[in-house]
Amino acid sequence: MLSFVTLPARGADYGVEAHNGFEGITSNKSLVANVDHRTSNGVMSLTLWDPKTGKDGPEGSINAAMVRLGLARVLKKKKRSWEKAYANILEILETEEKSAHAKREGMWEYGHIGDSDED
Repeated sequence: MLSFVTLPARGADYGVEAHNGFEGITSNKSLVANVDHRTSNGVMSLTLWDPKTGKDGPEGSINAAMVRLGLARVLKKKKRSWEKAYANILEILETEEKSAHAKREGMWEYGHIGDSDED
């Protein structure tokens, strides 16, 4: 799963677009992953990068690209303890989300889409 962000379910509004967008950004590429967290049952939260883009840092991640394109949302206030150590990354992603919202990218094309705290 991508760290700090959530994609809509495939059957939800913009779900197909989000999943197709993720596939388009990642398929047939050798990616670099940072394991930000691993749960006790082995599920990993990842930040991904495409090294061929030459972009690094949180802004250059695939996670940020998905938010920038309006295909993913930043996880809101239900921050687990491990996420608090990444406050700077969350701030960058929240800035990307505000920009996508202002530009009406992806799921933001009609404006406000509701609260994502249930995600």
